[in-house]
Amino acid sequence: MKRSTCCLLAGLWGCAQDAEKDRARYQRALATTDPASATAICAEIVDPDLRGECLVGIARVAAGAGAAETAWAACDAIGAVATQTPSRQARPGGARPGETGPLQAGPWREECVFAVVDALEMVGPEAWRACAAAGRYRQPCVGHAVTRAIASWTDLPLEIGQEAALELEIRRRVRRLSPPMGRGPVQTPIVTGTVRKIAQRWEGRTFDAAECGVATEERCAHAYGETMPTHMPEVDRGAICGRALNVEGVQAAGGAPWIPGSEAVVLRAWSDLCRSWGQPPPTLGVGGG
Repeated sequence: MKRSTCCLLAGLWGCAQDAEKDRARYQRALATTDPASATAICAEIVDPDLRGECLVGIARVAAGAGAAETAWAACDAIGAVATQTPSRQARPGGARPGETGPLQAGPWREECVFAVVDALEMVGPEAWRACAAAGRYRQPCVGHAVTRAIASWTDLPLEIGQEAALELEIRRRVRRLSPPMGRGPVQTPIVTGTVRKIAQRWEGRTFDAAECGVATEERCAHAYGETMPTHMPEVDRGAICGRALNVEGVQAAGGAPWIPGSEAVVLRAWSDLCRSWGQPPPTLGVGGG
């Protein structure tokens, strides 16, 4: 066997071992209760992307447990780890055993800030200040905070037929919040917050498009989409997209059932979802209700 072939095979074997060790370190870091120890374990991960994901994961877990200071400390550690870890690019032929690749601190820290703000469920000026450090995630960071604020308002007009008044009141209150978003981008959390309020009508119930009141079909379809589980199971896209829409198939995919007469709205919702997957939309067939 030629020396070059031996070196190649040895390199591949080393990469496989590194990957296996990286996965073990990642799991060990997330299972470690002491943030400093977990951060140190993450710093040992060879793959820079997995290392960044590891540090963000520590911050997210800590924030989800309400440990804000610990979460922010984990985000701050990203910059320190990026500075201290040696670069494989600085070595001829790549990294030597025990060395790690360069971690791009900026993008990972920005994602960390976004994850922590979300996990801590921050709203209002406190969220605006924190999101300012989220870089490329700043707009969605602020948008999520606006949506959370809307969800907390319990004195909105929610009666059927009051959908236009509902959205108008939400817009008025969001303006008072003064989120650092442009007039265009802020529409997304406003619409999302509005349709989620409408979707509350079908909690534990069969979807009825008539209960969308004066909301547009677009808003009604969006509201139906919000009745889906937050984490849908793996969908058999071929069983829905490009086929005749039916209750059994949709329910098998984790979707909500509907009463007869609601098919047009349900079809629109699933058509949008199938197109987002790059699949053809379903058709309105027999057995839809």
